[in-house]
Amino acid sequence: MITIKKAIEYLQDQIKIIDEVEEVELKDAAGRILAENLKAKTDQPPFARSPLDGYTFCAEDSIGASKEHPVQLAVIDSVYAGGWTEKTVRKGEAIRIMTGAPIPKGADTVIRQEDTDYEKIVAEKENVKIYKEQKPYENYCFAGEDFQKGDCLLNENERLDSVKIGLAAAMGYQKIWVKRKPKVAVLTTGTELANPGELLKNGQIYNSNLFTICARIEELGGKVSFMQTIPDCADAIRNWIDHEIDQVDLLIITGGVSVGEKDLTEVVLQKMHANILFHGVKIKPGSPMLGALLRQKCVLGLSGNPFAAFVTLEIFLRPVLQKLTGSDSYECEKRKGIAQMTYEKTCKNPRFVRAIWEDGNVYFPPAHASGVMSSLKTCNCLVEIKECRDGIKKGEEVCVRMI
Repeated sequence: MITIKKAIEYLQDQIKIIDEVEEVELKDAAGRILAENLKAKTDQPPFARSPLDGYTFCAEDSIGASKEHPVQLAVIDSVYAGGWTEKTVRKGEAIRIMTGAPIPKGADTVIRQEDTDYEKIVAEKENVKIYKEQKPYENYCFAGEDFQKGDCLLNENERLDSVKIGLAAAMGYQKIWVKRKPKVAVLTTGTELANPGELLKNGQIYNSNLFTICARIEELGGKVSFMQTIPDCADAIRNWIDHEIDQVDLLIITGGVSVGEKDLTEVVLQKMHANILFHGVKIKPGSPMLGALLRQKCVLGLSGNPFAAFVTLEIFLRPVLQKLTGSDSYECEKRKGIAQMTYEKTCKNPRFVRAIWEDGNVYFPPAHASGVMSSLKTCNCLVEIKECRDGIKKGEEVCVRMI
C-alpha cells in the first residue's frame, strides 16, 4: 500500500495534458477552462457616467449651497442611461441625469435628487435648487474606472464561473476559446447491481455509484462520454473497456478491486497489458483502490462500497482533472474547524469522515458506515484524521475538505 500523495504523483506523472481547444458561446462557457488570455476590448465604463439619479453641473456653482441658502441652476437638458446629450454645461446650468447615463461636457459632479427641490410631478421644470455643496468629481464614475482597454483580466487555464463569465461579457466577448472537456467513461461492476427503474431480484440493490460518480464528474467540469453497468464477468468487462478506452481520457471503474473471487478489475487490466501503477492506498475508506495506465489512458479502480467510492473519487478525481486540463482550478477548498463532538475510531491509515462545517464548528452525523449514503446528504465536508490516531476529541481543531 502506498500513500495518497505517492498515488497521486504516480497518476499525474503518466497523464498527458489535453491540448485540444474549441470556441464556445459565452453563455455555454460555465465550468470550462480558458485556452487564451482575455484582454478588455474597451474601457469599462467607456465614458464618465452617473452613479445615481439627480443633476449634473460644475461643482464650483454649488459653493455655499444649503437648505437655507439654495443655489438655483437652469436645467438645459435631460439624459438617461443609453442616451447622450451634445450640450455642454456652462456656469449656472445643470442637466437632469439618471443612473448610468453619460456625464456631459462641462460637468464635474452629480448631486442626488434628494438634495434638490426635485418633485416628480414637476420634473420637467426649467430650474432646480441645489441644497448641498458638491466637491469636484463627487458622485462621478470615470471612464475606465473598472478596467481599461487592453487590460488582461482573465488568464489561460482559469476555470470560468458566473463572475468570470460576467467579466468576459463586460470586456466585450461573445465567444471564447476553451479547452476540450476531459472525456470520461464510467463502468460499475457487480452482479448484485440493478439500475433504477428495474425490478430488484433477490440479492440485488440499486446502483447508486454509477450516478453519483457521473454527476460528480459533470459538476467538476468533465464530460461523461460512456456509462455502463456490467455483471461480474471478465470477458464482458474486458470487451466494454476495449471498445471505449480509446475514445476517452479517463476510465473509472467501481467494484472488483478487493481480493474476492469475483474481484476481476486487476485481472482484466493485466490481460489487456495495462501498466498497474498501484493497487492499495493508505486511506480509509477505499484502501483497495487501483491506479493504472491502459493505452496511455488513466484508469481509476474504486471500491464498490458507496461511501468508499465517493471518498476516493473526491481525493483522486480533482488532481487527475487538474493534470488533464493543465489548470490548478481543481484544488479543493480546505478549512479548519473545532469538533463539537467526539469521533471514536482507531485509524491506522488516514481516514476521511463525513461531517458538517458551519461557522467554524464541525459536527458529525450519526451514521458513518461505508455502505450508508443517506447521512451524506446533510454533509458539506470530509474531515481528515491522520494515521495512527484514536479518532477525534470534542474541542479539537480539525482540517476539512469542502465538498
